[in-house]
Amino acid sequence: MSNRNKIILIALGLALIVMLALLIWLGFSPSDITNQPTGGATAIEFMTDQEKDVLQVPRDLRAQVITREADGGIGVYKIISSDNEVVLDPAQVPPISPRQKNSLR
Repeated sequence: MSNRNKIILIALGLALIVMLALLIWLGFSPSDITNQPTGGATAIEFMTDQEKDVLQVPRDLRAQVITREADGGIGVYKIISSDNEVVLDPAQVPPISPRQKNSLR
């Protein structure tokens, strides 16, 4: 192996080490890639009877799951009276305020 090849390998190795150090210093982690939204359509999901029982929602109501917590539990849900109330984009759901006096139905 010639001196020129050794110098090129050392330079590439140092560049790789510097890039990794910068990524660590800036707080990048591989999980950041998997947690980014894909921009694709989200699946419409409704509560199961078991989930309704846990949250004390009557089984005869249709309840759409809007968001889930990291552990798989339901974060936000909406009671659906008719098909035109189904939420297609969870980002369109306004924040829920505890001071809100009107029912979300």
